[in-house]
Amino acid sequence: GCSAAGGQAGDNDSYNDTECTGAAISQNATDSFSHGWGSAGVYPVTRGLLGITVTGVGAASVRVAPPASGLTSASGAEYTERGPVAVSWHRVPGPDGEVSLRVTVPDNVQATVALPAGAHRYTVSGAYAVSGAGAPRYEGTTDGRALYAVGSGRTTFAPVS
Repeated sequence: GCSAAGGQAGDNDSYNDTECTGAAISQNATDSFSHGWGSAGVYPVTRGLLGITVTGVGAASVRVAPPASGLTSASGAEYTERGPVAVSWHRVPGPDGEVSLRVTVPDNVQATVALPAGAHRYTVSGAYAVSGAGAPRYEGTTDGRALYAVGSGRTTFAPVS
């Protein structure tokens, strides 16, 4: 809402956007954020909670990196120019922060999946058992994360004990 001088919260008598800027903007229980600008808060949710980040022009590539700590699970999708990237993950019991994850990547999109690596010794296949249509390929570990290149389709990851 707008608390511009001479008006009530939510008023904008002149429809002049300059009277509703900066400190004149406030939110109370009667304000509506159902307009386009009200959805701006969704962007950090898909990146921070789901771990989805568009990394290439036209969403040709994405990164999926669930948080290493905090939440125990999350699921959802981010809609891109090439279709939705869907993620569902849950943290497995233990001190390493590892997750089981299912990702669905749209056609003609390449994903990098970066999962908390845990304390495992690494083999050619990495610290996770991987299967699915995305032809996943272990790329190594960086900054405590096991990295996988994944193509289109549904791919599932589960920690190897």
